Amino acid sequence: MLNVGASGGMTLQLQKMKIFIAVALLAGFGSLNAQEMQELTDSVAHHHFVDIISVHRDRSYITAGGGFGNLTPLMFEGRLSPGFLITLRHKNRAILLNPQVTVRMEHRRSFPVNSPSYKAKLFYFQGIDSWKDTFMKKIFYDQALWYADISHFSNGGGESFYSNSADRIVDFDKGSFSTDYATLGITTYQTKRVTNGMSAFRIARASFEGHFPNSTTSEMQKVYGQYRFYVTWKSGGLLNDTQGAWLRKWRQHSGIEIQTGWIAGKMTDISSADVNKRWMLDISYSYSPRWFKEISFFTRFYRGQDYYNIYFVNTIHMLSFGITANMMNPGQVVKTIGKK
Repeated sequence: MLNVGASGGMTLQLQKMKIFIAVALLAGFGSLNAQEMQELTDSVAHHHFVDIISVHRDRSYITAGGGFGNLTPLMFEGRLSPGFLITLRHKNRAILLNPQVTVRMEHRRSFPVNSPSYKAKLFYFQGIDSWKDTFMKKIFYDQALWYADISHFSNGGGESFYSNSADRIVDFDKGSFSTDYATLGITTYQTKRVTNGMSAFRIARASFEGHFPNSTTSEMQKVYGQYRFYVTWKSGGLLNDTQGAWLRKWRQHSGIEIQTGWIAGKMTDISSADVNKRWMLDISYSYSPRWFKEISFFTRFYRGQDYYNIYFVNTIHMLSFGITANMMNPGQVVKTIGKK
């Protein structure tokens, strides 16, 4: 009887152990599956984050002539603007280096090239994880990030800003234009990978730009406007990529950007409410054909202070046409140099 009882006790203990092992294995697999699902969710969110960073970078482009407006006749205006991104996998933090060179070639004898605009921008981006838990998600888009950048902007000129100081005549050929500034902004966005590495997105962005007096050409400080406020909306592709009518197919390959800005701060002889001199409006539309996904054809309307280095003393309006980097193809416009 003792042996039978002992044997029965051992059998019961073995059954309990099997049940315990089975439960432990199921719990382990469940935990592993939950971890894998979380990693997948984090990976998708990170892809979206990286795609939106590429949208913040100024794109390379070249225009066909100078378009229509009050600019000096041009052969072309072009900008080379590569981007180099450092980020960690599953972490919505990143650093972006964005050097730029913008050139205008005039349409006159010998086709002179104006002093180029040189820019170097260093961005820091960080996702706002708590955004999805706030009412702001219902008002704007699903996700958000904030960013800050330090930038340098100059034309390489080494002479005095004015060729005639008494009459305040600007030396456009050799005059020095140089300024350093910082930007702080917030972006709310929604994005989706569609086909062939392309992304569809919507963003709304607000930013403030402040220029440092101690590193701005002294003569510029009283006329440039040291503070700038911008509001931007961008849209590219269709978040719902269902193919159907020709209008939907056309929109799938279209992008639009609308930016408005205001210049604040000291501007000699210009009042603080002078809309003509202080208000900026920049609207562009681009189309990327299916057979040429790296490039987009664009048309752009701009009015406001000239964005081309020392020429800022002019207020311009223009309608231009050209080709640009496709902002819906993030892998093509930003080189990621650190993922792990």
